[in-house]
Amino acid sequence: MRLGSLRIELADPDGSYESVVSPPPSALPPGPLRIVAECAAAPDEPLPTAASRLRAALTRAASDDLGLAVDQVDLRVTALFDDDAPAQPALADAEADVVDSRQAKGDSDEERAGQAALSVPGVARLTGALGGLGRAVHIGERSEGTTTLPRRHVRIELAVSGGRRALDVARDVRAAVTEALSDHPSVAVLVTAVH
Repeated sequence: MRLGSLRIELADPDGSYESVVSPPPSALPPGPLRIVAECAAAPDEPLPTAASRLRAALTRAASDDLGLAVDQVDLRVTALFDDDAPAQPALADAEADVVDSRQAKGDSDEERAGQAALSVPGVARLTGALGGLGRAVHIGERSEGTTTLPRRHVRIELAVSGGRRALDVARDVRAAVTEALSDHPSVAVLVTAVH
């Protein structure tokens, strides 16, 4: 089977989970997740067998590599292909959103937060994929009338490299950035790429 499109969504959209930090753009609320994927299959094995293997691989990758709690994997076979068909890339890479942050030095809170994040093993680079203007570090005050913690908030976007689960890297980045800033703000880490 060849994976085409893939999205991750909340398994129980009516759940009563609530976040204590401001969520990054496009973030799902806390709770168990569902992977929804489209794929193409070869005629060399029964579809249920191939689908079972792909479900297991996606579940294992989500859990072991990313640290996500996945309750369901929904697959949709959208095409059949010949065994001779050339392989196609599964997902697009976000290389265009790279921020050359390893050269940034300075004394601003954004720069201190970026350097703290880059010091964590498993961080490949900072990215500016979703925050606009190519910025990887966003610092702001909490919004009034929300359930977020009553302190300054940092959102940091980054890519992780292999060897460590993305969840573990994100937790270590949160701790490092919180300690690097004098007011110990809340920190949300947005992983935009896994290498």
